[in-house]
Amino acid sequence: MGPATQGRMLATATLPAMAQLPLPPLPPLPPLPPAPPLPPGPPKPPVPATAATIPAQPQWASVYANTGRLCVQTCSGFDRCAHDPAGSTLFAALDAGPAPLGQAVLQALAASRILQGAEAAHFFDPGVLAGRYQAWVAQLQAHFGAGSRSALFDGLRHCVVTRAGGSIRLRPTRHDPRNAENWTAEGMAPDLTVLIPGDAPPEAVGQALLLALDRCA
Repeated sequence: MGPATQGRMLATATLPAMAQLPLPPLPPLPPLPPAPPLPPGPPKPPVPATAATIPAQPQWASVYANTGRLCVQTCSGFDRCAHDPAGSTLFAALDAGPAPLGQAVLQALAASRILQGAEAAHFFDPGVLAGRYQAWVAQLQAHFGAGSRSALFDGLRHCVVTRAGGSIRLRPTRHDPRNAENWTAEGMAPDLTVLIPGDAPPEAVGQALLLALDRCA
């Protein structure tokens, strides 16, 4: 057999299969160290009061003042309102300053309630109203140091405060000539009402209150 024939036979010869050796298992990876805690970020600034924080439902308060003392009280109701003994009643000196007076108004407004159904029927029951009124007069007379009922109402100014629709309205009134213990806004120009934003700070509310009281007659 010549060299060419031997070359062809070598080219077509089948090589023996290589033995399949098993691979050793890989060692487990070491656990990763825990991530260090993130440093605390800077404190978030307080969220300023906006129209979104103003209650959607109406709120009411009444203010009564003579030459030296002032009473701020919560009123509740629905289509009408009246003094709510379950709310806030605060007495202060008239010269306490705008911020404390404004804070008293905001506190009284915050306690105002919407009353409906049986609760409203009881709240506005004529007998219940009459009893509550007499207790209120006695309370005012004691805190204002009035020696008599007539002395209490003589010169007592009254302002109605309403927070609704994103604003606070402070409406001055005048004594009803037909009833010494009643007040009315009839005959008073609409522009006498003091209007401020519903999220006004206590200082601004107090300033608005003093202005509205000055416009009472």
